Amino acid sequence: MRKPVVARSYAREGEHLLSLEEIHQRELAMLKLFDGFCKKHGLRYYMAGGTLLGAVRHAGFIPWDDDIDLLMPRPDYDQLQKLVREQPFLPLYEFHSPELNNLYDPFCKIFDLTTRVDKDFIKDPYDRYLWIDIFPMDGLPEDKDEVERIYKKVLRLRRLLKFMKAKEGTGSSRLRALIKPVLKPFALLLLGKKRTVQRIEHIAKKYPFEGSRYVGGVVFGYGPQERMVREQYVQEIPMQFEDCISVAPGSWDAYLRALFGDYMQLPPEDQRQVHFMKIYG
Repeated sequence: MRKPVVARSYAREGEHLLSLEEIHQRELAMLKLFDGFCKKHGLRYYMAGGTLLGAVRHAGFIPWDDDIDLLMPRPDYDQLQKLVREQPFLPLYEFHSPELNNLYDPFCKIFDLTTRVDKDFIKDPYDRYLWIDIFPMDGLPEDKDEVERIYKKVLRLRRLLKFMKAKEGTGSSRLRALIKPVLKPFALLLLGKKRTVQRIEHIAKKYPFEGSRYVGGVVFGYGPQERMVREQYVQEIPMQFEDCISVAPGSWDAYLRALFGDYMQLPPEDQRQVHFMKIYG
């Protein structure tokens, strides 16, 4: 296998490369901040993906993981966009979302402004700091074939968005590194990042959260297997995460089994991957 072509990055004066433990502590601080904000305003959120898996299996972070993923029902997510327009997390943290016109993703993030992120393959003017992800959760139809079509459409658009944000001169192979500067301008001209995000959101919002029997993380989900029964999912289960109590969905076991199978079994060491990036602080 050929080695990926990556760009070099270095620490600037006064900063150092953060260890995984330091990354975890900074992300945990953002989780606590967000949890308090949600409780103050009566907003629902749930741990998702590897974050939920970490809570169940490790009572905190998966030891080699380097991010936090949260899901919010679309009504709560939309209310969140209204509440954060005044940026209540400043000066140390900042809220970014497509609704605020400061993020090219179909979800939102809280950034730690005291950090700096260098991603090996992505170049994004808004995505420059350590973050936690907050994804909307939308309704899904009864028809499983239609659920498949929804996720396939979104996945194609997600791949296109990632390509438009790719860093020139880098790639998983020399060939990909060479073709990015040729094809990327055409993708940006014909569709663009903002319009691609809007298309993803349009697909995700087709079925309302509250009126649907099934729900799932559509805009950045794992796939059709993420579909859960809404009434079971929205039951809030307090769950330990490091030194705090966060929130798991009521159907956390079914959710994790659908995504990871025998989720209590540790994966092989060569599959314990983190993001391709360096974080300074």
